[in-house]
Amino acid sequence: MLIGPLMTPGKLILRKDESGDPYYVYFTEDTIQQIAHKAMEDKIIDRINIEHDSSNLVDDIFLAETWLVENPEKDKSTDYGFSPIKGQWFGIYKVNNNEIWEDYIKTGKVKGFSVEGFFTEKLIK
Repeated sequence: MLIGPLMTPGKLILRKDESGDPYYVYFTEDTIQQIAHKAMEDKIIDRINIEHDSSNLVDDIFLAETWLVENPEKDKSTDYGFSPIKGQWFGIYKVNNNEIWEDYIKTGKVKGFSVEGFFTEKLIK
C-alpha cells in the first residue's frame, strides 16, 4: 500500500512553456475538490502510468481509499506521519504489480503521486 498527498492547495509546481521558460502553477482548495470529484465520477482514478506516459498504463494498481482533508489536526493522514493541510487530497493505492513494486517503488525511481489532466491556466502577475 502507498499513501500520500495527491494534490496540495497552493503548492507551486514548476512548468516550462514552449520556449523552455519556467513558470509555476498551483491549485486552490476548491479546484482540488472539483478535480477529485471529477476523477472519481469519470472512473479514471485507477488509470495509472509512470511519469505521465499515458501510452504505457500499469495494471494491478488501484485506489483503495481517498479523502479531502477537512480538519488537519484530526485527519487520518497524521496516523501515517503526515502533517496535512486543509484541502489536501490524499489517497491510498494498493499495488499488486510486483514489477512496479520492485523496480519503481522499492528502488525510489518514483517518489510520489502526480495527478494528470488538462487544466485551464490563468496568468497571475
